[in-house]
Amino acid sequence: MNSPTNTIPEGLDLVDAPDGPVIRKVWLTWKVVPLAFFAVFWDGFLVFWYVQAFSKPNPQLMSVLFPLGHVAVGLGLTYYVIASLVNRTDILITRFAVRVATGPAPWIGNKEVKAGDITDVLVRERSANRGSRTYSVMYADPSRKERKLVASLSESDQAEFVAQMIRTTLGIRKAE
Repeated sequence: MNSPTNTIPEGLDLVDAPDGPVIRKVWLTWKVVPLAFFAVFWDGFLVFWYVQAFSKPNPQLMSVLFPLGHVAVGLGLTYYVIASLVNRTDILITRFAVRVATGPAPWIGNKEVKAGDITDVLVRERSANRGSRTYSVMYADPSRKERKLVASLSESDQAEFVAQMIRTTLGIRKAE
């Protein structure tokens, strides 16, 4: 992995806040465009299906129940697309804690870790679908167990930058 520099990696912003630096990752990328079109197609097909099923005086039970799994996938996909359009992840680093907050659409992964509970910070690479990779920023707690702090960063330099900012602000030396 690349070593971090004094520059801010593409896809991240550094915002000054009264409590400390905030690293901001906006979710909106060009990758969401084809997904949005697919979600519209998927949801449109399901609307068409149910309009056809309920246009008959006595709809068949199977034609109503069969697509329920597809409806669940459509709802999840649509929510993900909407979240990708509006969400951002803010990582606030103070001398006292590291807080990860995603919004405005609710999403999992929000947390606050006290500085005293972070003994080391490291980056882990994960293999995802079709050979792509994602990067997570992990921290070691006082019992030396790894805990996830920030997940699903798309580039190694983003993860290294976040890890280095946490190490610098909290005064943690990088383990070699």
